[in-house]
Amino acid sequence: MGSKSTAAERPRAAAQPGRVAFICILSWLIPGAGHLMQKRREKGLVFLIALPLMFWVGLWLQGRLFPLEWSDPLVFLGAIANRGVAVPFAIAKMMDAGLGTVTAASYEYGNTFLMTAGLLNFLVILDAFDIAMGRKPALGANEPQRVPASAKATAGPPKLREGGSHASGAGRAAPASERAGGRGGAKPPA
Repeated sequence: MGSKSTAAERPRAAAQPGRVAFICILSWLIPGAGHLMQKRREKGLVFLIALPLMFWVGLWLQGRLFPLEWSDPLVFLGAIANRGVAVPFAIAKMMDAGLGTVTAASYEYGNTFLMTAGLLNFLVILDAFDIAMGRKPALGANEPQRVPASAKATAGPPKLREGGSHASGAGRAAPASERAGGRGGAKPPA
């Protein structure tokens, strides 16, 4: 009887608290930088391009960068979401962008893009944290073993099992009535 592997049973890399904190802060400042630092190049580049692009699209659609106001909880939450991408937010503030034009038809769309970029970056930060803590499999652990083309060429054709089907299971497909165990599908001939 097999046992299930749980997160507690899997070996984890020894996470250095200072390194983990640095990765999280770097991920907050520059979306995708934490992944790039941990050699997750493809994910890091996607985040590095997509999240700031979403943020700038939100500004282009005349969205508003909300101020941190405790008096209005929804504005406060919007402000936290806006600050999810730190460097693009700081650049926009320095350029006096993000004032928002409430009468613009695209105002709400712009707000949505701005807040979504920040909230998605919070998820990216959590992903970088999980990688740094060793909670995610090592790079390439989920990838199938790659067989060199030269090995495939010398292997020859696949062996046939009794009945003419390949050992891999490929071959003649069973009729629908046999696959369904006699339930439903086409009726077998009488």
